[in-house]
Formats: sequence, C-alpha cells, structure tokens
Amino acid sequence: MTKKLSGSIILCVLFLFIGTDVTSYITADTTLHYYTIDGFERPGEWEIFFSKFRAKKWNRKDEKPGDTAREPNKDWYDWFKADGTTFKRKEILPDFIEKNKTTLPEEQTILGIKARWDFPGYNWIALKPKSLDSGGDDKRYSANRLGRYTDQIINNDSFADQEYENYDGGTYILLPGQTREISVYVWGSSFDYELEFHIEDFKGRLYVLKAGSINFKGWHRISAVIPVHVRQVTNYLPRPKPLKLKRIKFALSPTERITGTYIYLDYLHGKTDTYLESFFGEGLENSQRIWKKRKGNTGTDKK
Repeated sequence: MTKKLSGSIILCVLFLFIGTDVTSYITADTTLHYYTIDGFERPGEWEIFFSKFRAKKWNRKDEKPGDTAREPNKDWYDWFKADGTTFKRKEILPDFIEKNKTTLPEEQTILGIKARWDFPGYNWIALKPKSLDSGGDDKRYSANRLGRYTDQIINNDSFADQEYENYDGGTYILLPGQTREISVYVWGSSFDYELEFHIEDFKGRLYVLKAGSINFKGWHRISAVIPVHVRQVTNYLPRPKPLKLKRIKFALSPTERITGTYIYLDYLHGKTDTYLESFFGEGLENSQRIWKKRKGNTGTDKK
C-alpha cells in the first residue's frame, strides 16, 4: 500500500510540473496591450440607425393626428464635450476617464443617444462607423488603418498586412493584432438593452458578441471576449488577419418599457495580443509593401 501511495504522489507531482510548463509556455507567447479603438471624440464619425418602430416624435405632444412625418435619425443622437464651460469633466465623463485626465487628455467627448418606441417588440439601435469615402475622418485610422492611437503602441511592419494597406473604404474599423476583448463605457438608465459587438473575420464570416445587458444606473464598463474559434492568424504568410468591427448594437428586451430613454457611450477600447514568433527573413513577410517599392525593371528581363 505504501509503494502504491508513493507512486500516486509521484505521478501527481509529475502532472503538476507538466501542467505548469504548459501554462508558462502559453503565457510567455503573448504580448497584451490595451488600446483605444475610438474615444467618440470626433462628431460625425458614427451613424445611428433605429428599428422601424422608433417613435415619430420625441415629444408626444408634437404628434398630430394623421401626421406621418418622422424626425430624422440625426436629431436623436449627438456628441457632448466637457469643454469646461458648457459641461465639466466630472459632470459627464466616466469616473475612470475623469480621474485619468493626464494619461487620457484627449478623452473629453461622449456620444449620446435617445430612443423611444411606438410598439413593443425586438426594437434595436445600431451604431455604424462612417467610411472614409462617406466623410469619416482619416485621423481615426493610423498609417496602417488601425483604430486611433494604436500606432503609439504597435510599431511592427509585420502587422501592416494587405488588409491594412488596402483599406477598401468600407464601414468598419480594423482591429490590430489578435483581439482578445472589446470594451466600452456605457451610461445606462435601468432599461434592459442587450449590448452586442458585430465583428467580421478575414473570410467574411460575421460574429455577434453579446456583452450583456445595460440594465444598470450610470457609467459601467461592459466587455465581450472574442471566442477562440474566431480566426485572426493563418499558418501562411502574411500571418495576421485582423478583425473588422462592423457594428455596435443595443437590442431592447421585448418585455421592457418603450418609453423614452437615454444611452451614453465613451472610450471604446480593446485588448489585443501582438505576439508573433520570430523567424529568419521576417522582414519580407509583408511582401506587398516590398513590391510596392519596386522601381522599374530590375534587369531580369533585359537582353
């Protein structure tokens, strides 16, 4: 019995060491960064859409019998800046942002949305980033067409994949590295809206990431983890295949009240893993960039 017990202890210790080595290996091959995807600092960078049962007028008293005119969507959302006169930082910004004015000095503006519905059901609000072609500000994208500010933490040519170089003007924001998590600060007023992030992989597959309900009061940070089965890297070069953030959506519970409510957003950010294993000749990984610098004939076609 003693020998069997001793053997069992040895096996347990062996498995413990093996498990520890595996965990250490996985942890070592990561380089995690938090970065700003968009701080909602630039008015007009997002378009807001509502499902068909959105109320025609915000004020019920303005509705007249037989009047089918609907207030435009743009009247139901706006950007508000803590400029020190109209609003102070502590009045409108999330507590985390207000306290980090030295590390996040540009975070001064929030996006506000109001919503009211005529009928209960699966009502929703969708936020779509504007494309550069339709008036979006190219300063939201860095030189590699990443989310704003990412060039301050990522300076690796291997991430300048053709997906970045050939930004096609679509309505999405490219996310750098291998995204692990997407987060945003939301101000809720106890209405049961489900927050969703809609992302697309490099093969055009769409994923809906449910971040949870905003049935709370005031500012809260709400997040969605990217599932491990969402492919962001391939075995072939170039390896990085960045995700596209296509939409942010709020879906109202069909049993919730449809009276007017307000939602505010600030500091959309992500957690990304920028680790890639090294190999000899990795500078040639972004061959598209190499061939773009080709000037005329190289002599291989000369007689």
